[in-house]
Amino acid sequence: MYEDYTLGLALMDFVPVILSGIALIMFSKMISIRSRSAGQTALMGGLLVLGGGLCKATWKTLVVVIGQDITVLNNLLWLLMAPGFTLFFAALLQWSLHASHKAPKILPIVMSLAVFGVGYYFFRTQADSRIWFLVLLGATVLFSTGSSITLMIHSAKVKIWLAFVFLLANVVCSFTMSYLARLPEQTAALQWIEEGLNIVSQGSFLIAAIMLYRNAKTD
Repeated sequence: MYEDYTLGLALMDFVPVILSGIALIMFSKMISIRSRSAGQTALMGGLLVLGGGLCKATWKTLVVVIGQDITVLNNLLWLLMAPGFTLFFAALLQWSLHASHKAPKILPIVMSLAVFGVGYYFFRTQADSRIWFLVLLGATVLFSTGSSITLMIHSAKVKIWLAFVFLLANVVCSFTMSYLARLPEQTAALQWIEEGLNIVSQGSFLIAAIMLYRNAKTD
C-alpha cells in the first residue's frame, strides 16, 4: 500500500485534520458559553484528536519523502484519537443535558484514561494482534458518532436544519470511508476518493460548528 502514496496525497491528508481540529475547537467554544469547565474538557479532547490526526498525516508524508515507516506516528492516531473523542463526547453530553453543574468534573477524564489504558495495555502486551486497534477504533467510532448525533439533536432543538444536514453528511461520509478502507486493494485512486470524502466530511462538520457556535453566541 505504501508504494501507492504520493506526496500530493500525503499533504492532502493534512486538510481534513485541520478542518476537524478547527471544528472541535469551535464546538468547545460553544460549550464554554454555557459551562466553562465542560468547554475546557471538550477542548482537551479536540486537541488530542487534532494531535492524532497530525501524527498520521506526518507519518504518511515521511513514508513518501524518506521512504521510512515510523510506526509510532501511525499508531498515535488511535492512541490519541480514541481518548480525545471520549473526552469531547463526555463534555458535550454534560452540556446537552444541562448537567455540567451536577456531574463530576473528573468523570470525562476518568473515561478517557480508561479508554487509553485498555488500548495501551493490549498494545503493549499483544502488539502483534489487532485487539488494541479494534478497542481504540471502536471507542473512536462510538464517541465520534455519538458526538455528531448529539449535535444533530441539538440542531433540531434550535431548528437550525442546515447544520443538521451538514452533521448528517459528516456521519454518512465517515461510514462510507470506513467501508472503503476495508476494501482489500487500496489503490492510489481509491485513496484519493477516500481523501475527498474525508474533506467533505470534516468540512461539513466545520460548517455545522460555525453555525451552531454563532447561534449559541446570540442565544
